[in-house]
Amino acid sequence: MMLLRRMKVASIVLMFSIGCARSEENVIPKATEMLQLGKYDDAAKLLSEAIAQTPKDNALFKLRGRAYAQLKNHAKAAEDITHVAEAGESNLFRLAGDEHFFAGNFDASIKAFDACAKAYPEQAPQLWERGISLYYAKRYADGRKQFEDHKTVNPHDVENAAWHFICAAKEMDVDAARKVIIYIDTNQDTRVPMKQVYQLFKGEGKPDDVLAAATVGNPDPEALKNNLCYAHLYLGLYAEALGDGTKAREHFQKAAVPFSEEHYMGQVARVHWELIKDKK
Repeated sequence: MMLLRRMKVASIVLMFSIGCARSEENVIPKATEMLQLGKYDDAAKLLSEAIAQTPKDNALFKLRGRAYAQLKNHAKAAEDITHVAEAGESNLFRLAGDEHFFAGNFDASIKAFDACAKAYPEQAPQLWERGISLYYAKRYADGRKQFEDHKTVNPHDVENAAWHFICAAKEMDVDAARKVIIYIDTNQDTRVPMKQVYQLFKGEGKPDDVLAAATVGNPDPEALKNNLCYAHLYLGLYAEALGDGTKAREHFQKAAVPFSEEHYMGQVARVHWELIKDKK
């Protein structure tokens, strides 16, 4: 009788274990489906429950990081993605750096990008995002060096020259920054209004030229909004480099609020506005 009871107990435990395993196996496809349907909060909750049961399953952390990113909870997204990257998926360090930056954690962002560069040295010059994080961490000389390295793999990017100028202006001054600005053939970068931004930073244009270029050709509302996001972001950075805090606030507010965009530079505008909006 005792042996039979033990066998029944063992059988129940085995069945429970199999049931749990099957339940855990179902979490990832369920959560993936939720993400596809835009149910990000539900996916995050489901994955959090699964992680509480199996805290060593990195696939769950990776998926939850995606959910948090969609929810714009960038701090939690960065935490999960960094956890997975440090556990062995080094290819995620760059994404972790992005999410840390979006959360306003610049030192953590740089650390993640540095880990990416260490794991993949050939990718180090490509990490232009690292240069932006270095700017916001007030490591201007290091930022300038990052953009100089990036020129070796992307020689026609006006934004690369623009950020190099911004770092140099903080490290030295505006006049000195203009003397060392990266040369760009603006005919190779047709994005609006980057040609005018480059001319402005070189001292060969005016802020009004940047705004005027954003509206040339009567762009559709979506394109116009994107053009103005870029225009006001770079005008804000330029005004800040000149020490005009009032004008900088006006431009950053416009780039981050009425003309906000979800792309990387739109996120930069948002991060910058979050840093200064409550300051007098």
